[in-house]
Amino acid sequence: MKSTAEQAPQRVAAVDIGSNTVHMVIVDSYAERDLTVIERQVDLARLGVDVAATGEIGAERATRVEATLRAFAARAEALGATVRLGLATEGVRAARNAAAMIARFSAAWSAPIALLDGMEEAALTFWGATGNQRDPALRLGVGDLGGGSCEFVVGTIEKIAFATSLPLGSGRLVEQVQPADPPTAQEFAALAEAAGAVVQTLPPPDPPLDGLIAVGGTATALARFCGRSEALTLADLTRAQATLASAPAATLAPQTGVDAERLRILAGGVVAWQALLARVGAASLRVSASGVREGAIRAWLRAPGGDWRAYARAALPHPPASSPSEMERG
Repeated sequence: MKSTAEQAPQRVAAVDIGSNTVHMVIVDSYAERDLTVIERQVDLARLGVDVAATGEIGAERATRVEATLRAFAARAEALGATVRLGLATEGVRAARNAAAMIARFSAAWSAPIALLDGMEEAALTFWGATGNQRDPALRLGVGDLGGGSCEFVVGTIEKIAFATSLPLGSGRLVEQVQPADPPTAQEFAALAEAAGAVVQTLPPPDPPLDGLIAVGGTATALARFCGRSEALTLADLTRAQATLASAPAATLAPQTGVDAERLRILAGGVVAWQALLARVGAASLRVSASGVREGAIRAWLRAPGGDWRAYARAALPHPPASSPSEMERG
């Protein structure tokens, strides 16, 4: 890892392309645990809708992502970001035309976009979410619930003990159940059943976690919807479910500050987080705006030669814990 003395501050931009959104963060990096956020931007492109329907990313959404990436690249240049990192996750890797999309998106971003596997994504997410932690004894869980997958990681700031990528996402659940707007009680029950079937494959952490951190657009949208800045409890999620069932998304959007398109998939996010909280035995979760993008930046700062993907792979348990049955105890 580069020392603070050796490393001059750099402005770094990172984007990630997922099932629901395209995110960019621009930071000043003074050391791998000292990132100052300059700007965040997000676009709700919803690539996962196309992939669920046809198995590939369609022309309209691909063009939207290209335009978003070009705008993000221009903004990064205007703000003096000398380094650009790019990554794509479930929304792209599940598509039949992933290779062609990566080439197009890399050209639009004017830098390589790396197509991550679930385990690489999990490691980067953990580092992004726990970057401000200092206590090496804390055993933390990090969940990144996206549109098409959920990366769940357990470890300390010094060692990842377990990582898995679950086929659980807010968009995936909504596409599976197709709830009305607003969702009915029966549709919420169907969403919960679908989420529970996936989450049951995850054994409860042993020993128990010292804390659970939620990252990703679904978690931050839920926090905003619930009027919470950082922590969400099961009671908050129960109230959110009742509110989502009370009126159409277009009616709730101006009241909650969450746009209608995001609200239409938030029902899937509510039940997924309810299931995850119950499964890991946690009463609440702390919402963090930092995730896979910040994790990639931290890995880039740590890695010899800046090979952040190799650094992420090397940090995973060996063999990588790709299924819940491989969870480390201790």
